Order: sequence, then C-alpha cells, then structure tokens
Amino acid sequence: MPQKVTAAKITDSKSSATATSAVLSTMQTPQSPLSIHGRTLQLQQLYGNEGIQRLYKSGLLQAKLKTGKPGDKYEQEADSVAHGVIHAKGASFGASMAEQQVVRQDDNKEEVKAKPLVQTTTPVVQRQAEEEEAQPRLLQRAVRTNGGMNKIKEAEYQKGGSKESVGTKRRVSSLISDGVRRVFDSVPELEDYANGKTDYIGDVVTSSAGTFWYRLPKDKLTVLGENHSDKLGNVPDVILGFKTSRFKHEPLNEFASVAPLDQSKIGTGTKTRLGKINAGRRVGPMIDRKLFNPDLENIVIKALTGAAITRNEFISASPATMGAHNKKKWSGRPTSSDWSYGERTALYLSMAMHIAEDISAYSFGPENFVESKYIKSGRRLKESYKKYKAELSGFMTTKDSDDLIGIYELTSPHGFSILPILKDFTLVFHEYASCYIEQLGSQSGNKALEKHGNDLSGKLDVSLSDLSPAREEIMWENVKEANTKNYLIVGMGDRHRQNLSTRLDKEGIRHKFVRKDLNDQKGNINAGWVP
Repeated sequence: MPQKVTAAKITDSKSSATATSAVLSTMQTPQSPLSIHGRTLQLQQLYGNEGIQRLYKSGLLQAKLKTGKPGDKYEQEADSVAHGVIHAKGASFGASMAEQQVVRQDDNKEEVKAKPLVQTTTPVVQRQAEEEEAQPRLLQRAVRTNGGMNKIKEAEYQKGGSKESVGTKRRVSSLISDGVRRVFDSVPELEDYANGKTDYIGDVVTSSAGTFWYRLPKDKLTVLGENHSDKLGNVPDVILGFKTSRFKHEPLNEFASVAPLDQSKIGTGTKTRLGKINAGRRVGPMIDRKLFNPDLENIVIKALTGAAITRNEFISASPATMGAHNKKKWSGRPTSSDWSYGERTALYLSMAMHIAEDISAYSFGPENFVESKYIKSGRRLKESYKKYKAELSGFMTTKDSDDLIGIYELTSPHGFSILPILKDFTLVFHEYASCYIEQLGSQSGNKALEKHGNDLSGKLDVSLSDLSPAREEIMWENVKEANTKNYLIVGMGDRHRQNLSTRLDKEGIRHKFVRKDLNDQKGNINAGWVP
C-alpha cells in the first residue's frame, strides 16, 4: 500500500512560507504514490533534505509507513537524510542544501559546513518522528594540509592541549572552528600564519562575495589585474588580507624629478598632497616606504589624464545643459569606497594644479633662444598658474578638502564660469606634461617613453587610450624593479595587465585577474577537501 502523508495544522503563520502551505495543502487528500512523491520533491527542492527533516520533527508533516499486500515491494528509507539532523538555531529553514551553514552549539562553538546530500531520482521516504535518530555529522574542519586531504591534530590546539596557546595574532583553535576552509602546506606554515609570520597567505574579505582563503608564491612576484573597487574582489582586499607591505599599486603615484626642474628647486605641495592621499587609501596602513616603495605610476602622467579628460570630454559635453545621466557620471561619489569618473577627473586635474603651483616656485631667469622645449613648457605653465591663481587655487583647495566631490560640483558655481579658464590651463599643462615625459624617458634611457612624450606633444585631442602607452611604460619599469627586489604584488587595472601580458610572459612574471584567481583557488580547495 502506498504511503499516506498528512499535514498538521500550522499554528504559527510566521513559521511557514506561502509556498510551503500551498504544497502541504495538496498533500492532505489521498493521492497516487507518484503524486505524493512529486509533492514531497517540491518541498525537498524548496527546503532541501534537512529542511524536510525539520518539518517532520516540528510536526508540520506526519509520515506513516503502512504495510501493503503480500508481495508488494516496500520502498526503502533513503537516507542519506538521516545523516543530518539540524542542530543549529540559526540555520535558515529555506537555505539551499548546498550552501547552508550549520553551527554546532557544543562547548567548542564549532561551525561546520553542511555537505550537500546526494540527490537521487526517488524522493526521500519519510519516517515517523519518534523513529528518527540523529546521526553523527562528518565534521568539515576548517584547517587542513596536503591540499585539503589531511586534518591537523586538532586536540593539541584546543583547550587543555599542548599547543593551546599557539597563535599570537590568531589562535589556531579559532581557525579550526570557523567556517573558512584554509589549506596550509604544512603544520609549521599554519603556526607561522597564526603567529603573524607570513604575508603571502590569508583571508581575503570582499565586499559582497564573502571571504576567500588565498595564497601567492611567497618568493615570486605576481601581477594582479583588477577592476578598481570591485566588490567581488580587488587588489586592496588581498593586500589587507595578507597584511603585506611588499606591493606596488596603480593608484599610488610618484613625482619623479626631471632636471633641471628637480625637487630641490621647486615647491613641495605636490609631494605633500600625494602623501595625504596615499595615507588615506585603504592600503595606507600597510605602506612601509623604508622597505618597499608602493608607487606604480607617475603623478605628472596621471595629472595629464585629468587635464585631457576635463578638456576633451567634460567641457566638450556642455555641462550647463547636460542631462541627468551625464550629471551623475561627472558628479562625486557617495563614499570613499566607491568609484566615480567625475571624482577621479577632479582629483587628477587638481594634481595638475599642484604641479603648476610647484613649478611656479622655480626661478627660470630671462628667456633665451637656446633653452629646451621642457624649460619653455615649464615657463609657460608658471605663467598660466600665476594668471589664474585665484581660480585654480580655489578649485584645488576645495578638492583637497573633499574626498568625494566631483568635477561637476566643482565647476557648476556661477554658471560654470570657470570652464574657459580650465580649458586654457589644461592646454598649457598638456604641453608641459608631454615634454616632461619625453625628458624623463631621455634621462632614464627609456627610448619608448621618450618617443611617447614626443608623440603627445601638440596632440591636444588625446583620449585615455592615447595616454595608456606612456602610463604602461612607467608601470613596466616599476614591475621590472619589483621583480628584482622581493616584492609580492603589483596591482593594476586589468586592462593594463592584459596590455603588458606579452612582456610579463616573456620575463616569466606570473600574472592573474584577481577576482578569477580568488574563485579558482576556492574551487581547487573545495575539490581537494576530503571529509
């Protein structure tokens, strides 16, 4: 005789979803075995095998096994379900059986992952609540060695164990009991990590994709490409997770001296401002310039991008009449962890103003016909800054004091009356920056950089793609330096990584897209994890 499944009356409306009620109501009348299996399968798909068990234990469902006629084939109790009686108070009733976190409320406060139960073509056969016995759960410990195959001797690190106190930065016992799967090469590596002696492995906490256990080769450089401020995983997430100072990162910039306008003969406002910007970045606490210089780019080239975008994209878009979509694009960002095109443009344009202010402190002397293009361009920049000093200083000061404001808000007062001044200033700055790049290439012996600077001179309609070669030449020089000086990470926009991939491959420098690598490593850990 087929099973008869009945539903108990639900007394608490908050304890069951509408979908559950709908399925239960169809199970109250006698039905064919196939139909009953279908209804049970619906509930199983909604809540998972363990959810079905909780329905029975709570009394919402009552299963009755009855005998059929002699010779009938009884359905066997499936259960793999009996593997797992839910112990957690906090487990979500409707959670996916593949993802649900189960917490054991024992003395050790151990949190373990519920393994997905094997799905079969036959739904689980229910049994009476009084016959249910909880089966011991296979613990999915969160610390392993040998690719996830070997458990450590956990008792040694637990209360009363011989290694209970191991972990000056994080106790091994806490690593065992939390929900992150961590794989170490060896027990010594585990203990080094717990004692804060590693900077190449760690928990990478992302904004919206959870926590990843991640590792990089400890004695080899890895170039990580990113989507800046990617909530699914970015380079600052890795740097902070590893607590490493061995990095260079694209948003960090240097102001390299180019003779004769070197640092000792010009103002210091640019370097002071850069110091404040860098200290305020997420990775700021990890910077240790005595050991590792984190600057990947040159601020003059970044300032040139700000000037070019302002002139060729923002001003040309007629800000006074632009629609809501464009206003949003050019406006500021909600928080410092967000990214805004308008805010970045304003920041780097303000840095062009800082550079001009510093150059204005240089004593050029009388103009003569033999001076270089570089000196002439510096002279013109000084003149431009002095001519518009009140307006440029006001723009610069406002941006310096507001990390969120964008170029739209900075230029909108007085009917965007500052735009003609900005256009004129950016034209003068373009020529100075082009000559600076050319002179920097000549001074450093980098013929490609020298050529890029020469090509940019007089080319006023440049776009970001036109400026990328010079930027990437600077990045490449810094990557080569990092590769010889024990750096762990160079982080840059993934487009730059791809553009440099041929050079990276030729030099044997490891490079990855960080978001993908996080997920790949997580998949490898899960694949090698033995119960």
